[in-house]
Amino acid sequence: MCQKDGLAELLISALAEASNNLPQLTTLKITTLNFTLSCNAGLPFWTDRLLGALMHDATSQFSHFRLAIAPGVPSSCLTTLLALQRAEEPEVTITFFETSADDLLTGLEEGRYDAGMSLRNAGAPAVKSQPLWVENVAVAMPLGFPLVAQAKITLAELLDYPVFCWPAEACLLLDQRLSSLPLSQQSIQHVTSFEMMALWVTAGYGVGLSAQSRIERAHAWGITMRPLSDGPYEIVTYLLQPHGRANAVSERFEHRATLVAKDRAACSNIP
Repeated sequence: MCQKDGLAELLISALAEASNNLPQLTTLKITTLNFTLSCNAGLPFWTDRLLGALMHDATSQFSHFRLAIAPGVPSSCLTTLLALQRAEEPEVTITFFETSADDLLTGLEEGRYDAGMSLRNAGAPAVKSQPLWVENVAVAMPLGFPLVAQAKITLAELLDYPVFCWPAEACLLLDQRLSSLPLSQQSIQHVTSFEMMALWVTAGYGVGLSAQSRIERAHAWGITMRPLSDGPYEIVTYLLQPHGRANAVSERFEHRATLVAKDRAACSNIP
């Protein structure tokens, strides 16, 4: 008996052209990653090799995963996710694309990427957006800053100082709050990376607003972190995928991303 379904039908058809012994094929089970062949001993010795070659060619499209990553996404959670992906599916080759948030969305719609990680929600009907892990925005300040003695800071207390922001770390609530404060245009300074923010803050030119964990990792640069008390102001990492075009590799990657996000949330809730 032959079980025909998509790729299995293709392989059986190809085998039929190459062998007159097809009736002796008893079982052909196809998955995206492997196949199982059970047959009588009468099949030619080269049948397994033929099926193996056909399977490799037909499933090669499932062995590659194109992942686009927008600025600001790299974090310990992403490292954990990619390490888990590599450990559980080493046969899948991941191609990374460092790109802008706008190009990431366009690339998903055009089929250039299988999935993307971004700090911006999709807001596009053709793209599915799933929130993963959340970072709180905090204040980065130099060690000798006048407010360093306070355990927490409000945005209003930053009115007298230049504030450096990295637009890649999108937080709509924070943007709305800053726009409502009597800050001059010169008070808000946009930088192109967290490293540039850290440079200005360390040199004493002002304070920065960034993800709390990012500031903590920069402590050796001479920067200290203080939480914002009038939040929470959150930076969310999203997994973006095209609607209706997910394959098995993408689905398993999504499942692993969800597991990492749940572990992160559980650890964050531990007092």
